[in-house]
Amino acid sequence: YCDNRYRGNVKLTGIIYTHRISDNHMPSWACKNLNLFCQLCRDGAAQCVRLVTTVWDNQKPENRAIWLKRVSQVEGNF
Repeated sequence: YCDNRYRGNVKLTGIIYTHRISDNHMPSWACKNLNLFCQLCRDGAAQCVRLVTTVWDNQKPENRAIWLKRVSQVEGNF
């Protein structure tokens, strides 16, 4: 798919990474992939990556502080 798009002069301009807020860490493979993307695209790559947390509607309101802490941890890593 990407090869055909590249040949058609369509460039990849960003990545959206979705992360379930219920997961208590980012998998090592996801961190490696995002780091590789940043290395390939150099310094400007971070502007093109969006980390989006999901599954908020399945969480208990009383655990909100835990989920907000996890968001901060994910933001701190990238």
